Amino acid sequence: MSDSILSYNAITGDALNKELHSIPDERKALIEGLVYEKSILQVSADPGVGKSTIVACAIAQAASGLPVFSVLHISKPLKCYYIPFERGREEIYERLLHMESVMPLDYSNIFINDNFIGANVLDIRDADKIIRTIKADCPY
Repeated sequence: MSDSILSYNAITGDALNKELHSIPDERKALIEGLVYEKSILQVSADPGVGKSTIVACAIAQAASGLPVFSVLHISKPLKCYYIPFERGREEIYERLLHMESVMPLDYSNIFINDNFIGANVLDIRDADKIIRTIKADCPY
């Protein structure tokens, strides 16, 4: 391992026991059974199998305060920030326009930013810039 790569020790023993017992009993669900506060959900599959359609549906419903996929409860409308990393915003626009024909959409809770196409989220500089931008565009 090179000196430029950070290394972290595993947590074990008393420290692990203390940490396990200090976490909340239940994570706060943003989309019940799917997305939780302080967590990440990554959708990955082969091209053309419907990832963007599924994500657009979840965004449209969550932003509008509707049960996601008509069954997953949310406690209140959510701010949803969408960043396409490969294609532009046109794809999500097409999906949202289709969704609009069958459900009401709250566009004030939907944020779309296609300025990071080609960004590498594993590069700390790109990741920091993306996080700063999201926080500026969509404060809590």
